[in-house]
Parts: sequence; structure tokens; C-alpha cells
Amino acid sequence: MTTKQNGFTLIELIMVIVILGILSAFSIPKFFDVSQKSIEAKNKSVASSYKSSIYIARSKLLVTIGIGAADDLKVYDTPGRYGTIDFNQYGWPSQSYIAAAESNPTTNNSGDCTSLWTALMQTSGIEISTSNDKDYQIKYVTSAICQYYIAPDYSFGFEYNSNTGAVIII
Repeated sequence: MTTKQNGFTLIELIMVIVILGILSAFSIPKFFDVSQKSIEAKNKSVASSYKSSIYIARSKLLVTIGIGAADDLKVYDTPGRYGTIDFNQYGWPSQSYIAAAESNPTTNNSGDCTSLWTALMQTSGIEISTSNDKDYQIKYVTSAICQYYIAPDYSFGFEYNSNTGAVIII
């Protein structure tokens, strides 16, 4: 009479553990790569939205006034100061301060970068700050250049040059 074997042998269990270990060794790095790619894709999407907003604002300037500096131009029909933008001498959005009465508004500090984001990206749901406690951190680099980094790791971001209108992924 033959007896029926119940369960698995030790060798079978070790082989299953080895196979699972090999599979996880290949899949875990791929998971982290997907995570990084999703953050990169988010950054590209936000940068693209920002660039589109810049160009919509410039189009409004060109249609209503023409090229050149403008102060307190209502670009978007939203209540309050949102959507009111100041343009520099090159015709690019530079800041958003109502009643500052500048003849040639410029982007020259982090407050200008913040005000511009608020005016352009008001309904995006993405929060910004000069510290790393929000979705994006703002850094004013030099004259006319704002950088926006995904907080808190700063691996991805983009840059806006208000003299040229360029939005570049960094």
C-alpha cells in the first residue's frame, strides 16, 4: 500500500522562496523608477500649464494694448486681484500687484514669482511657497528668472524667464 504525501518538501519551499526573491529583486527597482517617472510627468504637466498661461496672458496683452509694458491688465475674468497681471517692457508677464503703478514692471524678487504664479495658476490646486512646506517651492534666481521646484526633494522643477517668456524644465 502506498501512502499519500501531504504538504511540500523543504526543497520545494526553498525553491519558491528563491524564485520570489529573484522576482522581487527585479520588480522593486522598476517600482521606484515608475514613481520617479510619475513625479517627472507631473512636473512636465505643471510646467506646460504654466507656459500655456504665460502665452494666454501675452496674447491678451497683444490684442488689447500691443507689445510693451503694461500695469494691472485684467487677463482672466476672475474676482479680486486674481488674473490681473503686470507686463514688462518685452511684453511678458512679470508680476501681479494691483495699484503698484509701475511704468515698467519687472520680476526682481520671490514675491514677484509668487504673485505671478497666483495670478496665472489660481485654479490649479497646486500650492507654492518660498519654503518647502507646499507642493512647489519658489526660488528667485537672478533678474527676471523664477524657478519652481517640486518640494521637498527638488529633483524636478522648471524655470520661467520673464524677459524671454521661456519656460524650461530643469
